[in-house]
Amino acid sequence: EPLAGQDIVFWYRSSANHQGGNPWECDIVGPTLNPISAVANEPGTPPDLPMGYVLERAYPNPFNPSTTVRFQVAEGQNISLGLYDALGRKVADLYDGFAEASRYETVRVDGSNLPSGAYTVRLEGESIQGSTQIVLIK
Repeated sequence: EPLAGQDIVFWYRSSANHQGGNPWECDIVGPTLNPISAVANEPGTPPDLPMGYVLERAYPNPFNPSTTVRFQVAEGQNISLGLYDALGRKVADLYDGFAEASRYETVRVDGSNLPSGAYTVRLEGESIQGSTQIVLIK
């Protein structure tokens, strides 16, 4: 079925009987579900990206030793994705090149040679800019 213009809600709950006492108590089990941005359009139409891009939060975050960040642009353009420390110094180039329109790019952030701390992933393009925060804990 087409999903354009529809709100989608997914409910999930799983549990197991609690081993120590009340049979009506349950332990929550199962995977952790994290929301991601999703755009549902008719086939052949470009995504509706109000800011011209989507820069998703890193997962996992906090992380050790690596995490991933995904981004998508509405219009194809040259993109730079950099990792910056708390003082604003660039510590790594994560992506540098042309990003095609409507295509998600997944980038791995390797923190194995970095100290613990807060970092900023900064997305810069010809017509867009955005950022997200990540935390490395060792």
